[in-house]
Amino acid sequence: MKNFETIFGLPAQVSAQAPGRVNLMGEHTDYNQGFVLPTILPLKTIVQIGVDNSVGGKIDIFSANYQQRIERSLHKGGSNHWSEYIVACLQQLQQYQIIIPSLKILVESNVPIGAGVASSAALEIAFLKAVRKLLQLNLTDLEIASLAQKAESEGVGMPCGIMDQMVTSLGRENQALFLDTKDLSFEYVKLPTNYDFAVIHSGKTHVLAKSAYKQRRQECEKAAALMNVSSLRDVCLPELNFLDKLPHTLRQRVVHVVTENQRVLDSVAAIEENRLADLGELMNASHLSQKNQFEVTIKETDLLCKAAIERGAIGARQTGGGFGGAIVALVPRHAVQSWWNFVCRDCPQASFICTSQKPQKALLRRVR
Repeated sequence: MKNFETIFGLPAQVSAQAPGRVNLMGEHTDYNQGFVLPTILPLKTIVQIGVDNSVGGKIDIFSANYQQRIERSLHKGGSNHWSEYIVACLQQLQQYQIIIPSLKILVESNVPIGAGVASSAALEIAFLKAVRKLLQLNLTDLEIASLAQKAESEGVGMPCGIMDQMVTSLGRENQALFLDTKDLSFEYVKLPTNYDFAVIHSGKTHVLAKSAYKQRRQECEKAAALMNVSSLRDVCLPELNFLDKLPHTLRQRVVHVVTENQRVLDSVAAIEENRLADLGELMNASHLSQKNQFEVTIKETDLLCKAAIERGAIGARQTGGGFGGAIVALVPRHAVQSWWNFVCRDCPQASFICTSQKPQKALLRRVR
């Protein structure tokens, strides 16, 4: 940890942290009010905060990762800068008539940026939990997640669903969060003890705000409107046989979302019943659907999934919003080391991030 007082000349008053996450199943379903199955990772973002009463209306932020210090006003936005996530969170709090003092903020993280493991949500949740502690706000973890999602969608301009913020705020170690994003009901699913979910960066960083992510969401909304439903969550599997009136592209998007929702339900059952071979097949099917129906994979993630399976994973899929980032592979725990030794030879541009259980520092090759 960086020394807060050395940087700012005053002591930190509070600290909070939040983890990264990997989505095991349910890609592009959350903004369609569907089901998702993420779990937290042994990676975290830590935020320390102190109050500086000598200045008014300013926030002073230092990023240990970027080695960058920036002063921001809460009345300004749209800078397309990493600090915008913090400004947007504070602007959300101001909408509830919460008075924000002048803050000194130190951010430090080992959640890789642009890897599809929720680095932005980890920052938002860690920061909001630190502010909650500092100002003694009566906010639940679920309310924190909702504020963070609104900050990213409305303040930053990234129309994300709420999955990342929910699992980053409410997730538990060694358990997946089975979440219904329509009503935010959830339950915890214990992960298998003899297999690990290995998270591997493809070597291609994604920037969702600059990708076709927004276009995919718009396509889903257009398809729902043409089908006269409030969201694609309301479309069931048998109805996929009657999509001829939709344009081809929209039909493909609907097929992915509806079948992906079913794969989440089937994955929960497979984990609970220890049918891990079935879970692996579901992961493989999810990747193919993201590739062929939703068109969000890239050649690097396709090749990485192929190598992962050929080298012994029982399932692999792109995770996160797509257009780069990471894959997640289901690997026998005892074989993770040898498996990765072969995969990294096949895909030398790839980097080992962590498993769902631990960072596995001996395997780690840092994301470039």
